[in-house]
Amino acid sequence: MANHDVYIVGAGASCPFGMPTSNALKRELCENPALATDQLMRGIDSFRLPHGVNPVLQRVSELSTQFRFSNAQSIDRFLENRPDHVDLGKKLLAALLLPKEEEALHRWPHDGDWIGWLTSRYFDGTDDPADAHVTIITFNYDRLVEFGIGMMLANTRGQGANALELANRVPIIHVYGRCESPAAFKDGHITTRYTPKSRDETAKSIKIISDERTEDDDTQLALAREKLFNARRVVFLGFGYDRINLKRLGIYEGSAEWSTRLPNFNVFGTAFGLRGQKLKDLLRPFGPQRITPKHLGKPDQPCLSYLEDHIPND
Repeated sequence: MANHDVYIVGAGASCPFGMPTSNALKRELCENPALATDQLMRGIDSFRLPHGVNPVLQRVSELSTQFRFSNAQSIDRFLENRPDHVDLGKKLLAALLLPKEEEALHRWPHDGDWIGWLTSRYFDGTDDPADAHVTIITFNYDRLVEFGIGMMLANTRGQGANALELANRVPIIHVYGRCESPAAFKDGHITTRYTPKSRDETAKSIKIISDERTEDDDTQLALAREKLFNARRVVFLGFGYDRINLKRLGIYEGSAEWSTRLPNFNVFGTAFGLRGQKLKDLLRPFGPQRITPKHLGKPDQPCLSYLEDHIPND
């Protein structure tokens, strides 16, 4: 694993492709629960009542109001502390994200396409994507990374029939689950389609780590830590350096594994929208010299520009 790199991907990395940040998703749900309810019930006419009050809308409104006035910045973090809302909340999350993933794939390619950079860097010279010297650890539910790589490889090689197989061979770990709508390859694109069944399957895939189910029990997190602690280089892309997410990866103040196993560890990271004392506080879990200013992006620097400027070509 001496030449193996790990990329840790947050919500900001999906923004160039039209996916929302956690704050944008919170605004969408909290400011218009009726629209969120329509999205949730899309294709399920039995939920639509001809008269009277819609009980589903009542439940969504209750969840959105409590979420709005909580201090949780993301719906999944809100649900970790509210098991009474977990089932509905996961279906809402799926219903809001699946159409956005579908639209992002439909509008491909996009400006600021850092996935193309990643494909050229690690996958162009490999017959099997699984053999690339890289692992992507993503905290996002969307499948834009693997689908983007699969599309580019299939079109470059004239292997359209294998696009989905190539995408499924990309070494990627979805820490908190992933979208599960059916996918197909047509006219050079991987496309997806929202259905009530795919909404429910996505909701089942979403992992809410509560007090009853700790991160120590999660196989995907265990695999992510194994890849992370055996990497040559770690690159954070569009990541907010949330302390809980870092801790679940084993990165926290006082972590013996983080502080002793990797004395020459190279950590790189974007810092879009982050500056000053806030940035210093967010990076404190890394410890001194583990992620230095020269390895950080500028507060206004998007992912593609950061990769082109900071990641050595070796």
